[in-house]
Amino acid sequence: MSKRNLPTELWKRFQEAKEAPALTLRDAEGALHQPTYWEWTRGVQRLAMGLVDWGVTPGERIGYAAPNSAALLDLMVAGWLVGGCVVPLLPGQERRDTLRALARSGCSVIVVSDEAERQRLRGPGGQLPADLKFVLTEGSADAEACLGAEALSERGRDRLRRGGLNLLAERMFAQEADAPSLILYDTTPSETMRGAYFSGEKVLLMLERIAHQMHLNTEEPVRLGALLSYGWPGSFLLTMSVLYAGKELAVAESARQLHEHLRTLQPTHLLCGPAFLESLATRWQERLEAAPEILKQLSGPAQDDASPSRAPLGRLLGGLGEKATDRLLYAPIRSELGGRLRAIYMPEGQADPTWRQILERAGTHLLGYLALPEAGVSHLEHPEASRQGSAGRPIEGIATRQAHARQGEVGELWLRGETLFDGYWGGPGPRERNEEGWLATGIHVRLESGFASVETTPATAPLTKP
Repeated sequence: MSKRNLPTELWKRFQEAKEAPALTLRDAEGALHQPTYWEWTRGVQRLAMGLVDWGVTPGERIGYAAPNSAALLDLMVAGWLVGGCVVPLLPGQERRDTLRALARSGCSVIVVSDEAERQRLRGPGGQLPADLKFVLTEGSADAEACLGAEALSERGRDRLRRGGLNLLAERMFAQEADAPSLILYDTTPSETMRGAYFSGEKVLLMLERIAHQMHLNTEEPVRLGALLSYGWPGSFLLTMSVLYAGKELAVAESARQLHEHLRTLQPTHLLCGPAFLESLATRWQERLEAAPEILKQLSGPAQDDASPSRAPLGRLLGGLGEKATDRLLYAPIRSELGGRLRAIYMPEGQADPTWRQILERAGTHLLGYLALPEAGVSHLEHPEASRQGSAGRPIEGIATRQAHARQGEVGELWLRGETLFDGYWGGPGPRERNEEGWLATGIHVRLESGFASVETTPATAPLTKP
């Protein structure tokens, strides 16, 4: 099979779904919009044309250090369409850590939230190189080499009116399949950090295999909301897999707005971290404290059947009766989450067992995945193939084994497959593959029937050579 070009393949997939809704978007005024793929891609096209007109060239690294938002998503897709290499970063990190990642990736364009964040990164007296370009997802700036997202879109619109469409199309078609298209960083900064880069062809393989493992290629409606920053290694890939499959995203002006308005955005899937579940648990606790005395026991940790002081969660729920429990606890949870939520994806799938039971009884599966910079997304659960506390089974094309451990024992995870990274940008990094292609990940897992359950190990645990 011939290799595929990332921008062209993405555009083709989007146009195949042009009549379907691409987003359910809550704007700053609180109104809901549902642009089709045709409508949404026209907006992304204007941003892409704006980048081309601004002088962004194929292969340039574009650093995205802003919080999740509808504008950030559009700018990231636009970066791919113009042949750029997308570098997602966690927002709000220490200035030196963000600048280190940007410098080691050679980013010439930096996307940040607003003018205040741009000034923070520039430092006192504007210490960064003068030729760096900044894009703001919010507001505008009266500064050279800085554009707000709206101004960039207007620049692209004007260029398209003057016959720029062919120029953009030529740029997209000319992109090499092996050109670096994505650089992922570890979320724990260090002085030796290096970004792992992937070609456009590998990104496409990951997107389609993630979509397959998430069962996105069915007629069942899907609307995913990403509360987890795109700076986490798997978050942007999972989000883009939904668009690649022609499904829908729930987006807002910010991640906070998305969180606060789940009831109206009505996602079917959520991508989040432990903090989101903790915020839910706080509200459950408040609800339980206002409920009858017997319900208050649900907020405590479940104990085994032999405990004389408290029955386990399942027994309490059964004793209350299905209808009463649903009315007092599960129905409010379903409503708060929009009424359609079928699955919550969490890194590594590890969560308090009580939260998991409450969510599942409310009709929502808590599912895990495993992502790291050198592999993108390597493991993923779906409702028909899940195991409590696991990160799922490997996606198609990824082989796994353990270092010096038998089935069911804890050992370091090794990975091998065609979607692993091409290398570290700008120099050697912390991990390398051996002559047989195995990558020692430094992650300790228990493997059972293909499911990987991540075990907590000391941060100083040495890597094992495969």
